[in-house]
Amino acid sequence: MWSDYDNYRTIRTLSGVVRIKLKVRRCSHRDCERYHQVYRPEEEGAWALPGHEFGLDLIAYAGSLRYQEQRSVPQIHKALKEKGVNICQRSVSNVLDRYDELVSVSVTDENRIKKLLGSQKQVILAIDGLQPQVGHEVLWVIILNPVEIHHLKVV
Repeated sequence: MWSDYDNYRTIRTLSGVVRIKLKVRRCSHRDCERYHQVYRPEEEGAWALPGHEFGLDLIAYAGSLRYQEQRSVPQIHKALKEKGVNICQRSVSNVLDRYDELVSVSVTDENRIKKLLGSQKQVILAIDGLQPQVGHEVLWVIILNPVEIHHLKVV
């Protein structure tokens, strides 16, 4: 396919604002089954999600601050501002939503989960401490046995 037109994107990354030029291709032959279907460069997906201005590196960094360091949205906002990223607090919340979506895609891939866990004898799915209003603390542990792993259905 021939290059049909150029498209430009501005992406905010941890190392600064990047402007990329994309060569968009599409077939111009009317009898082609791919007539006028747009094909964007694959490498574009390594920079940012479609239609979003923040880079994948920034999304991953915000997610690591949130879930590995248990930082709040205002704390993440401050950390990003200190790195020179021009972002508002509301956009930090949106970035964290994108992070959650990316994580959920990876943890709901049934084939990936079976490949990772299929040889395990047991898998601990969750551990949660609960302190009821009355009585002693309770520890909940949810475990799958090998038979359940092979019948695992992710929803």
